[in-house]
Amino acid sequence: MTFLRKKQEVIDPYAIEQCSSCNATKKRKFADGDYVFKITGKCTSCNNGQIMISKIYGESVK
Repeated sequence: MTFLRKKQEVIDPYAIEQCSSCNATKKRKFADGDYVFKITGKCTSCNNGQIMISKIYGESVK
């Protein structure tokens, strides 16, 4: 199935990272190998929880 649009849109992908302990969130550019629920490191805000990717989405560039 093919979808045709009147204009070609350019979409920039982003990932939302969230701490499992303090729920601090950060938006960053998508990187190869990213997937939802991937643990990316320790939280720098609370030094207790782990940072995990909670959402991957795209924003249109105008």
